[in-house]
Amino acid sequence: EARDSLHLWQWQDPEEKLRGQWSLLMMKYALATRDPKEAIKEGDILLRVNPESQYAPDVLLLLAEAHAQEKRPDAAAEALRRILVEYRDSPLVKDAEESLRKLESAGKGGKR
Repeated sequence: EARDSLHLWQWQDPEEKLRGQWSLLMMKYALATRDPKEAIKEGDILLRVNPESQYAPDVLLLLAEAHAQEKRPDAAAEALRRILVEYRDSPLVKDAEESLRKLESAGKGGKR
């Protein structure tokens, strides 16, 4: 039902996908239904067509989560670093820093 509502919203207001809120919600839906590949696809599309979206930092944070679920820590770290570099005024910078520290810490622990 949630997915159908999102698709109806996109059909009624196709520009919303370009603004980014639709993509963000679709990514949340995909992650909630354990479909990280779909979340990655939606996030990549938005960041390609509208990197200036007000939702870009949120999308990158979700991309990091999706890549982590896909066991791709390097891609997850890259998404988090993009927040730190490209969106350094975002309130999500602290979350990205914390997630990056955890990711790097887990990577060091796993190499022993």
